[in-house]
Amino acid sequence: MYRCIECGTEYEHHVSPCTSCLETNSVVPMGRRVRALVDYVPEVTDARSLLRETWQVVATSAYPTLQLRRGALVVLTGGPGDGKSTTACRALDGLKGTVVLASIEEPPGPSLAARLARAGVRRDDFGIVGRASVDQLVEVCRLRGAVGLAIDSVQPGDFHARDLRHLLAVLPRLEVLFAVSQNNKRGAILGENALAHEADVVIKCEAMRWSLTKSRYQPIDQPDARGEVLRGGPTWSPLPEVANDA
Repeated sequence: MYRCIECGTEYEHHVSPCTSCLETNSVVPMGRRVRALVDYVPEVTDARSLLRETWQVVATSAYPTLQLRRGALVVLTGGPGDGKSTTACRALDGLKGTVVLASIEEPPGPSLAARLARAGVRRDDFGIVGRASVDQLVEVCRLRGAVGLAIDSVQPGDFHARDLRHLLAVLPRLEVLFAVSQNNKRGAILGENALAHEADVVIKCEAMRWSLTKSRYQPIDQPDARGEVLRGGPTWSPLPEVANDA
């Protein structure tokens, strides 16, 4: 299995250049996620429960101006060191209730501990899952009664947009899912069309600042739709205007 790191096109065999975006040396081997038992679980709900999600507000104390609703899929993008993983950790830590971080790209250890320390994450109900299957991750969320889940990041875990939405559907206690996405060298989300289309909120991180590029819940061209990754409150510095390209 091969995938172009520029446009997300998948191939059974290696090709160069990519036949979709014509980039050279961009097609690399990628693992294919083993089909999980949870993938076969039906998504069953009712009209009342579904409509309730449209008005149930989910607040994260780390970023109080970030407007979310129950069942939100939030995709975080940015380059290395721009703060997307830290933003995900802080937003997750700001939820009321037990939460789980699936640290796929960075295994539990000194590096992750340093990141959590910088973000001020110290809760004992902030669960961390390293190497695990999808079914094991789901079981951890169920046993802990997690209200929030962050996956860092979705490409190494081979989570597609529909897989992420499915997790929200089959874990009824889950209020919000944060998905950290790797970017290509042009700053676009890998597999951009599917992820950006499926997401309810897309947050772009750059130079340790965040801004909304898509939101179903609030205007993205207002000062409260941006701020600093490691600072909160009314003193957040505004960012340049960001066009809604979703």
